[in-house]
Amino acid sequence: MILSAPNLLLPERVYPDANVRTPRILREILLLRDSQAENGFVLELSPINSVNSVTIHILGLKNEILMSKMSVLVNQRCKNAISVLISFNALYPFEAPTIDFLQIPFHPNIRVTGELCYNLVQRDYKQEHTLLSIVNGLRILLEEGNTEDYVNETAAREWEKQKNIQKKQ
Repeated sequence: MILSAPNLLLPERVYPDANVRTPRILREILLLRDSQAENGFVLELSPINSVNSVTIHILGLKNEILMSKMSVLVNQRCKNAISVLISFNALYPFEAPTIDFLQIPFHPNIRVTGELCYNLVQRDYKQEHTLLSIVNGLRILLEEGNTEDYVNETAAREWEKQKNIQKKQ
């Protein structure tokens, strides 16, 4: 089910068996739920996502190269979105969540296998980072890309070429 105002479900109703380690995750899901419209994403909770994961559909991305290379149709409510599954291991928030793309974008910082090169959930992760800050940082990375520290050379070259064309205009 996609959560959107005003028909929002509380995580504790979706996950009545939430254990002791989940209060932070539940608070962060509530924060995401309450800020999804202003931050340009849709939060999805479903019985298949346990309390250990959420699906985020990042909407309104304006990068033409990124979106032109995607054959994206998540569902009728989330057309032209990039969808990610964010999973929390047993040590969250002491260890970063993992981010998996439901469709692999053509992007300088994403390997063709879908592995994300994103320092906020790799070497720079701190337990103080919230799920909202991670999602907002991911949105910026998807939009802007880092063509100097890339993992997909083909995408990096094409993004750089597009940037140079835009500068000349």
